[in-house]
Amino acid sequence: MLSKMIRDGYLRLNYTNNLAAKYAYSLSDAEMMTMIELLPDMTIRDRLSQQFQVDALLFRAKMAIFRFFPKESNDYILLSLALFKDRLGQPQT
Repeated sequence: MLSKMIRDGYLRLNYTNNLAAKYAYSLSDAEMMTMIELLPDMTIRDRLSQQFQVDALLFRAKMAIFRFFPKESNDYILLSLALFKDRLGQPQT
């Protein structure tokens, strides 16, 4: 549903305040896997890695709107936080 809304022009994720949505749709698969592998909690790392490998598109959709998935939202919040901290240390040009 989120992809359809983006395709139809209702949402422009590059201009949203939802950092998780920005990260979900702006990072390449390799960048996303790298960040997942850098998570300190092995249980969360393994769970997210498996979910991403099974269905990357669903993973990205859930990450963008994690509040609708309460059982998994903590994992996506931690990944978003790790991405934010990583990007904070690497200024974009």
